[in-house]
Amino acid sequence: MTTQTEPITLDFSKQGGPVFVGRAQGEKARQNFRLDILDDSEDIIKVVIPEGTYSVNSSFFLGLFTKSVLKTGSKKKFLAKFNFVCESFLLETIDTYIDRALREKSDLF
Repeated sequence: MTTQTEPITLDFSKQGGPVFVGRAQGEKARQNFRLDILDDSEDIIKVVIPEGTYSVNSSFFLGLFTKSVLKTGSKKKFLAKFNFVCESFLLETIDTYIDRALREKSDLF
């Protein structure tokens, strides 16, 4: 595990846009960003969703981040590790998606 002074940046502009949709696309972005490896690190991750993004669909977000949310175990811990830099309307939406990822865990049991 490494600890860096500067956060690692995940830049959505490298994933297309201005609309991010589909669980399969989110899972592909997860692989591209190597989140399975980053989840095991103690690094802080800066997630940049570029200005002009119209939407981050729940399926895309869940494909990209469900494993990360579940690994951290709570919204508070997830948001401490993943710092989202985006327009405020997207932050509100992301907040509900995190709750949904946590609910999906409870739906499994």
